[in-house]
Amino acid sequence: MMDNKYTTYTNPLTDRYCSKDMSYIFSPQFKFSTWRKLWVALAEGEKELGINITEEQLDELRNNIDNINFDEARKIEKEVYNTEEFNHSWLTDEVSDLYSEDRETAHIYSVFALIAIAISCLGLFGLSLFDIRQRLHHAIDFAQFDTLPANF
Repeated sequence: MMDNKYTTYTNPLTDRYCSKDMSYIFSPQFKFSTWRKLWVALAEGEKELGINITEEQLDELRNNIDNINFDEARKIEKEVYNTEEFNHSWLTDEVSDLYSEDRETAHIYSVFALIAIAISCLGLFGLSLFDIRQRLHHAIDFAQFDTLPANF
């Protein structure tokens, strides 16, 4: 098994839960090799049915099962399917991206909630200082007459 970027499947959960062999099974290399094995089987079946396929052509197909030119595959896919990039999308990646946006939004909300709590605390601190100041003025006023109200 070759070791390049096409022989392993990349996913956020691959490193944690997936063995190297399982990662290879879902890789682009394995996918295209499997398609080529199917093409070899199809060509062998067509040869048995009488279609003009030589043994040399079958040997060439068999010898190049794992020899995949991914750059050429990109070009052909762009021409055939009118796509810009040769890539695949997995549901887990899309869900991860979706939750990533939600996490960013939740972070923004929590920052603004902390700012609101800080402003509220400053308001309560100011209100308590105002109340203390008022009570102090009343205490000074009543101290001049040596009488304080009962509920002070």
